[in-house]
Amino acid sequence: MNTRLLLACLVLYLCSATYCTKLYTDKSHSFHCDGSFEMDIWDGSDSGTRTFGCGEDRLELGSYGSNFKVSPSEDIVITAVKGKDKSSGCISRQGGVSGENSCKKKCGNKNQLGMGKVYLVAGESYHFWWKDCLFAVEKL
Repeated sequence: MNTRLLLACLVLYLCSATYCTKLYTDKSHSFHCDGSFEMDIWDGSDSGTRTFGCGEDRLELGSYGSNFKVSPSEDIVITAVKGKDKSSGCISRQGGVSGENSCKKKCGNKNQLGMGKVYLVAGESYHFWWKDCLFAVEKL
């Protein structure tokens, strides 16, 4: 029994420490959220639905890497994205995504422009992927 518990804890630790794709949120999304919300998550090979508490500041999506899609049931504000081996607090807005707090990240000899906060609207689908030196997001 203790071996099973230890193995479960190890798997949970590995997922949360290194392999889980994470979206970091601004707590402002919790003001209109009532208790919890769901988010559909998918990539080319896997899909699922996760439930998160409205006050969570880190949404652990699962092992989706650096190219995935989400559809939240509540409006949320994303402040950073972490994939399996890449992370960025500056997010490049592509088509249909609004945001604020402009930022830039040095990538080679040029600056990549992005936003420190991007807004995901409830019921809409969004694609996140690694683009040059930061994560990009577009509305599908």
